[in-house]
Amino acid sequence: MTGKYVSFVLGDVNYCIAVENVQQILRQDVLDTPKAHPSIKGVISLRGEVIPVVDMRARLGLPAETMGRKRRIIVVEYGRNTYGLLVDGVRDIVELDDAKDNPPASEPERPVRILELSGIFSADKGNTGRMDRVKGTSRE
Repeated sequence: MTGKYVSFVLGDVNYCIAVENVQQILRQDVLDTPKAHPSIKGVISLRGEVIPVVDMRARLGLPAETMGRKRRIIVVEYGRNTYGLLVDGVRDIVELDDAKDNPPASEPERPVRILELSGIFSADKGNTGRMDRVKGTSRE
């Protein structure tokens, strides 16, 4: 997919999500929700709306990490709903071009994965196939 993406990091991997899906990026405390799915970190209140926050580390099966200074919530729209995606840090807005199939120049040593919202919110917990289509991993 050619276009602009928000680049963010989880562990040692850069991920990207299409800019048109992103409403805003926040640094905000998350209110815990007891008995929620393990990948749901909690909820936030944004302009009076309660928004569930998905811990992307848990969703992708990565080890847990504490809420550090660089962790951010990327607020996205999917269908008619709004969600927060908790990530380790947000990098930049990047342009990716299928024809070039290259990672962003700012992080050439890291692989880049494009996240599609349909994969994140899939009913199948083990389904990450649509979520991590690899783009430009020649420099892994």
